[in-house]
Amino acid sequence: MGNKILSLFQDTSKVINFHYFSVEFKTLLVICSAILSITVFFFLFNLINQVMIENKLRKKNITISRKRKNRYFFINKIIDSFNNESLNMKFIHSGYVLGIKTVELYVFYRGLFTLAGFILGIQLFNVNNLNYSILVTIMTTMLGFLLTDFLLELGKKKRVRSIKDELPLFLSSFDNYTKAGLVFEDILDTIPKLLKGDLQEEVVRFNVSYSLSKDFEGTVKEFIDRLGFPESEELEIKMRQCYYSGIYDDVLTNEKEMIEKKVINELRKETEMFDLYLGIAMGLMVVNIFIIVILPLLNLASSGVSDIFKM
Repeated sequence: MGNKILSLFQDTSKVINFHYFSVEFKTLLVICSAILSITVFFFLFNLINQVMIENKLRKKNITISRKRKNRYFFINKIIDSFNNESLNMKFIHSGYVLGIKTVELYVFYRGLFTLAGFILGIQLFNVNNLNYSILVTIMTTMLGFLLTDFLLELGKKKRVRSIKDELPLFLSSFDNYTKAGLVFEDILDTIPKLLKGDLQEEVVRFNVSYSLSKDFEGTVKEFIDRLGFPESEELEIKMRQCYYSGIYDDVLTNEKEMIEKKVINELRKETEMFDLYLGIAMGLMVVNIFIIVILPLLNLASSGVSDIFKM
């Protein structure tokens, strides 16, 4: 036939004929999946944005009708799993890899990589071996779904390594300046000049925040949380010793608090495992959505309906 063939994969062994042109089977799968994915993404994006706005209004004690509140009960559960402090802290710990600073951008990258993994699976698709091809498509889609979290974890390891490289200098400098009689504010002004990298940025941020608020306890807690690794407790001890100008009674009263933090760290590890399982479950859900589209087309391809396929 003289019809033009639309093809992305240069595999015209199976095409679907339309009135004036033909479309390669794999290309049609990608087009249909892309249309479905874009539609679902924008629908969920608008819905999630609306629910997030309502949640912000609710936190400011602005009344929302009970009918609308109950209407989005399930969506609120989904939002709570994304829009929380731990997830925002995860972005900080990663060093904002890929520029991910908001939940919306995080969801966008997850959807983008999931779609890319699905397209890769279609690229490797072999109609003559359906079971193997379906398995490969599921695996590549799953890898795409988990890729964003993997990159965030790599960014976190790189950031922690950068901070730990500067940690000995930070601790020794605090000791030396404290023994030399410098006050806490003077040390905060001097230390950043000796450091570099991520730890320098966090110390500068701590200095600015403390200078504005004069709330040592709140500022140091935020500082340690942003560092994001257990060894940062040593920094907290040194800063407390310096802040209280050698009055160690105040520091010793925090021993119980430090022990509790170690217990919390263990619980946090268990929570991270739960988040991993939750991510896998959500990945399977995404794959199932794709399978709902794929399987009917695969059945059509394997049924041998020769009147719509051009061999």
